[in-house]
Amino acid sequence: MRYVRTYAETFHLEEPLQWMEKNAWHAWQNRNSGGVIWSAWLTKTAESLTRKEGDDEKDVTNDAFGASTAVSVAFNAHVNRRFAKSMSEGLQPEYFDDIKFAQLTEDPVEGCVTTPVLSGGWICFRNVDFGQDGISSLDLRLKATKARSYVQVYVDELTDDGLMGRNSGFLTRGDWSDVVVPLRAGVTGVHDVYIRFSGDGVQSGGIKSTGSGSGVDSPVAVIGEIGTVYNLRGIRVGSSMDGLAPGIYISGGHKILKR
Repeated sequence: MRYVRTYAETFHLEEPLQWMEKNAWHAWQNRNSGGVIWSAWLTKTAESLTRKEGDDEKDVTNDAFGASTAVSVAFNAHVNRRFAKSMSEGLQPEYFDDIKFAQLTEDPVEGCVTTPVLSGGWICFRNVDFGQDGISSLDLRLKATKARSYVQVYVDELTDDGLMGRNSGFLTRGDWSDVVVPLRAGVTGVHDVYIRFSGDGVQSGGIKSTGSGSGVDSPVAVIGEIGTVYNLRGIRVGSSMDGLAPGIYISGGHKILKR
């Protein structure tokens, strides 16, 4: 079932997930009064946990594998989940597709959020439509409990090629706040989105788009606006343009060409 789910998510196929959901539903409906489900999902699980094998009856009381298969299909099915998502409508944590070093919890004000994430952890949303015009920046609802933490946005893969951007500087410790992450290029079409956290103790809430187009507001920055400088992969390379090699950089929401 894990392989079926991975296959469906990798190739953006909804039908296999619907198939798993149907099987999970039938398996649950055919549990016995003790909540046990054996591997014959379309057959009511016997109260005695015995089943016919020819002329004999087999006792499956200690056959844990039969019950584990129903758990597997239920765990991997997208029951009450969203297969297709729209970045223009925003992403809520409860519709995640994969997660690492965290789980979901309920905040009395913010609603569904992630628990404090360990450094290197992430939350993934698959089949996210950025539209034809593209999205240039995201607004993340975050809460940081420790210093020197930041967040990065990836599409499709957690590699340098997939890195689209990160927030400016480090997150401010304290209460929940909105953090803007400019994307290095206007992302269009359907992608998997990873929100990755560097530094322990960051919590994540909703995500929404805040800009559309190329990913950069203006081709030229006024010198007085230049602060922390990032390369096109969203990696911090300095606090000014001094000493940087010729190339294109991003600072203050602008693309800067250094000759």
